Amino acid sequence: MKAVRTTENFSATRDPDAGPGLNGFTALPMTPQRREDVLAELRVMIARSGPPTPAPGVALDNRAVAHWSARTVDLLARTVGLPAAFTRMGGGIGFVSSSATEFARLALAGALTRAGRTSGLAGTETVYLAARPEQTVTAAVLAAALGAGALRWVDTAPDTGRMSTAALRRAIREDTASGRRPVMVAAVVGDSCGIADDLAGIGSVAQEVGVWLHVDAPAGAYAILPKRRSLLAGVAKAQSVCLDPGVLVDTPILCAAGWTTDPAAVRAPALINALGARHEFLGLGAPERALGLALALHCSGLVALRAHLRAQVNALRKIRETVRADPQWTMAVPEGVGSMVVRVNSGQGRAHDDILTQRVIDRLTVAGLRTVRGAELAGRPVIAVVPHRANALSATQVWGELTAALAAADTRDRHTGSEVLYA
Repeated sequence: MKAVRTTENFSATRDPDAGPGLNGFTALPMTPQRREDVLAELRVMIARSGPPTPAPGVALDNRAVAHWSARTVDLLARTVGLPAAFTRMGGGIGFVSSSATEFARLALAGALTRAGRTSGLAGTETVYLAARPEQTVTAAVLAAALGAGALRWVDTAPDTGRMSTAALRRAIREDTASGRRPVMVAAVVGDSCGIADDLAGIGSVAQEVGVWLHVDAPAGAYAILPKRRSLLAGVAKAQSVCLDPGVLVDTPILCAAGWTTDPAAVRAPALINALGARHEFLGLGAPERALGLALALHCSGLVALRAHLRAQVNALRKIRETVRADPQWTMAVPEGVGSMVVRVNSGQGRAHDDILTQRVIDRLTVAGLRTVRGAELAGRPVIAVVPHRANALSATQVWGELTAALAAADTRDRHTGSEVLYA
């Protein structure tokens, strides 16, 4: 395949290897009806050009779709500042999967293959994660039948919630001395509480012992903003990274974009061996997600993508300033990445704060608000405000919903015996 030049607005020049239906989309307006027409056309093209029986591990062996998707993720990698080693030109590979959990399963399979390609599993494999809830790698470990005993929870810094590099180094040293085999360390950039781990420090520890570093970066797409490029500092020490590209566009696309610097280790357990496919992409059964993402990125353009993210950042800043000015609320995480985390400040102690915070979460959950959700931080309930599901104009609305829920929860608290009426 010849190299394809790309402009800053994600438009690509004509690719002689791509099908004729893939060359004109970037010049068309991005309307919902046009999106459906394009996907329908692609389904027909795939059905006509795909093999009657797809090879094992390849859902749709279509070179045009594979090339176009691969170009998109490579361009996305360069745009967020990933090292060249994650792209095809640098020896890596990138692709679109249906979720971050699915990509984590594949990354873990690669880590296990690299650690025990000859000897196989010994039952002592260990995966290291920060002691925080909602880790995608947890599901990957259980799906790999390693068992919950393979999970090693690493202590976090009390002030920031980040994984402690000293605790990680100590845990690996202790496990190695006891006969266990460290295979993967999972770091996070922007979890449900907006916490970003120290990739450089964690990566150095992983390199010292030769352990696979996987970076789950839901907020990694914010790195397309020049001022946010430092979010992924240290990712060069990782073997795999995954981010949520859905934060870039205002179209609901449920997918994850992932890259690895070790395609051979990842490809082996995935059975990607079909000629013409093994060098292009990892077929994970998500071609429509990949094409939908590519259409959204190419038709939006880098300028519009950055403007969309800046609107999200501004919405977050407005709500944060309002929270800090109101004594009834307190920031649970000083500076979150991709979300803002707060809890109620009742002035009556920690236990009462947690009770009111949980009541606010319950009311917001019943209301079905998509811009806020309940979370847990250090064993305490917190409220996460997620600006990428809103925009700058909704900041006032989000704050209004928070204060209304707190007023209702506080009223319930003061009216003893009225639990049923206010439930």
